[in-house]
Amino acid sequence: MSDVERNAHTHSALAVNFSGYLSDESKDHFNSDTDSEHKDEYRVAGSSRGVSSRLPAVPLLKRHKLKMSFCMEWKNAKERHMDERCVALEAIEKLLKLKKTNFVSGPDGLQAKRTCTIQSHLALVVKRGHSSIEASKCAAESHRFAAVWGGHQLRLWPSSQ
Repeated sequence: MSDVERNAHTHSALAVNFSGYLSDESKDHFNSDTDSEHKDEYRVAGSSRGVSSRLPAVPLLKRHKLKMSFCMEWKNAKERHMDERCVALEAIEKLLKLKKTNFVSGPDGLQAKRTCTIQSHLALVVKRGHSSIEASKCAAESHRFAAVWGGHQLRLWPSSQ
């Protein structure tokens, strides 16, 4: 038998019988004090020296069952957004009807135009069922803003006011 064959045979035997390093084991591993701490550990199969590894008793599920399906959550969020828009429309209509409402530049200023544009947008979405993008373009154009740029800005105005 040549040296190469002998080394290959020896290495394959070591790989099969390898069960861990001696430095991995602690000397007090088998003390009764630590046995209560290591109840969830179990010995690795085929281990001649009792090398233990911390693995859970029951493997964790990769996917968990949702309490509510994604479609239902999406539908509920959509309904919640529509309710918020209804409340906002009512609030802005009430604001515009009040005689106490004073805009910075008067009733024909930029602030008043923005408020009326937001009201038109909400009315189109809530009462007519238009999509938000199409409603914003239409509302912006009807209040003498640019259709595309004004519609884009309209969706940003409520957060800035």
